[in-house]
Amino acid sequence: MINGRIFPISTFKKLRIIYKLYNIFDEMKTEYKFIGKRLLQYFLQGLVVLAPIGITVWVIFGLFSWIDDILPSLIHSIFPDWIKKDAEGNIQKIAGLGFLVVISVVLLVGWLSSLFMVG
Repeated sequence: MINGRIFPISTFKKLRIIYKLYNIFDEMKTEYKFIGKRLLQYFLQGLVVLAPIGITVWVIFGLFSWIDDILPSLIHSIFPDWIKKDAEGNIQKIAGLGFLVVISVVLLVGWLSSLFMVG
């Protein structure tokens, strides 16, 4: 113990220690900023990839449901003998009809678009 202090440190040494700690924290802050930017970039890239896929799946299932709801009524109004009504008077739905119609429409659009594409 010298002059009442356990560790005699000069002011210059104190400033050097503070400066080193500041640099360490500054480097850590820069590294965390880099990691944050990288995570944000990965998140946005994931959205760019998944959004079209999710929207496409949502639209396809919506079309399945819409066609399954509307097509039996349309067929029954044109050809009443083809689709019967149940005991409550509701028109019976045909399982898989929406799927077949949507797949057929997508194939037709794909074929038509191939006629206009070069390559």
